[in-house]
Amino acid sequence: MPTLDRPDDALLHALNRHPHLKQRIERLVAVVEDAGGDLARADAAERRVMEEIRRLARFEENIKVLSL
Repeated sequence: MPTLDRPDDALLHALNRHPHLKQRIERLVAVVEDAGGDLARADAAERRVMEEIRRLARFEENIKVLSL
């Protein structure tokens, strides 16, 4: 199992090998940064993050199906 304690450049290199995953992670970061400490916006950001994670899960499921 890969370690979660990677240097930043190793993580970036891994994400660059998977552009779709990198794009999803960038969206998650943008949502989190946009919340800016505002509680109402933080709740909305949490909902958007959950939706992005669901989309990522659906994408991963589709990849598995296509690779069969």
